[in-house]
Amino acid sequence: AKLVGGGKADRGILICKTGIGMAIIANKVQGVRAAACYDPEMARSAREHNDCNVCVLAASYTDFKTSKAILEAWLKTEPLAERHARRVKQIKEFEKKVRGK
Repeated sequence: AKLVGGGKADRGILICKTGIGMAIIANKVQGVRAAACYDPEMARSAREHNDCNVCVLAASYTDFKTSKAILEAWLKTEPLAERHARRVKQIKEFEKKVRGK
């Protein structure tokens, strides 16, 4: 998450027991939009709608085959333009406002 937030990596992948804790922590890093993804459709939606740049997998809830499908979907999916680009811009502006930067 620090590498993504610092601009040294475009995207990152995190794994923990449920995916929730890592997503919460990763989202504390400025510039990170992390999502816990439990299936390929969630991964596609996270990328398309929110330009999610960190995918978090749940080791206790997804087997290897599902995790691989999630990552394939997430890595192949590009963010959608228009309405969703505005949403990501709003997220970034809100983050700056909240953090005072």
